[in-house]
Amino acid sequence: MGRMNTTTTSTTIPHSTPKKVRGARLTECPLTDLSASHTGFNSAVWGYSLLGALGVVAFYKYAPAPGEDNYITRYIAYYSTPKDIWESINYKHLELAHEASEDTLLIRNAQPPIVHRFRYPQ
Repeated sequence: MGRMNTTTTSTTIPHSTPKKVRGARLTECPLTDLSASHTGFNSAVWGYSLLGALGVVAFYKYAPAPGEDNYITRYIAYYSTPKDIWESINYKHLELAHEASEDTLLIRNAQPPIVHRFRYPQ
């Protein structure tokens, strides 16, 4: 067993940061580029904000008035259940829930009958 060489040679890796990950460049992916160069006024956030603001303005300009009849309200009215049917369903549920609570109270408050035991019944 000889003595191991303790001198190390310094080698530089030609590309310490990988340029490609499975065929895609890291600089092409906006999620991996975390540098502060895209945080100015020319960033994509301002463009998306402007598009969102224009969308809100267009919605309020072309949206129907609250009393105006349109296809969405007609669709909802056509496929919704009438009020009297919901009232009858809710009333039936109320009656069943009341019955169930009375049964629960009856069972919880139940006590065995009083039994008189005699010591010498002969």
